[in-house]
Amino acid sequence: MRILILGGTWFLGRVVAEDAVRIHDVTTFNRGSAQDVVGVRPIRGDRTQPEDLRKLAAYGPWDAVIDTSGMKPEMVRNTT
Repeated sequence: MRILILGGTWFLGRVVAEDAVRIHDVTTFNRGSAQDVVGVRPIRGDRTQPEDLRKLAAYGPWDAVIDTSGMKPEMVRNTT
């Protein structure tokens, strides 16, 4: 299964990525402010920047998307 994790390097996102990468093809999308999880495909970008989201879309499609970086509800709404 191809999984995209928004975030994926801090707190819950890191744990999800570490577990998922054992049996899935995992891509993370984040600003790159923390060390990447071994085995994931990291894509750098900012979810608030439309150009970065367009760049991310070129790597899809994914079977599942997990958002672990939405700190405010509007961040999640604007990304979907």
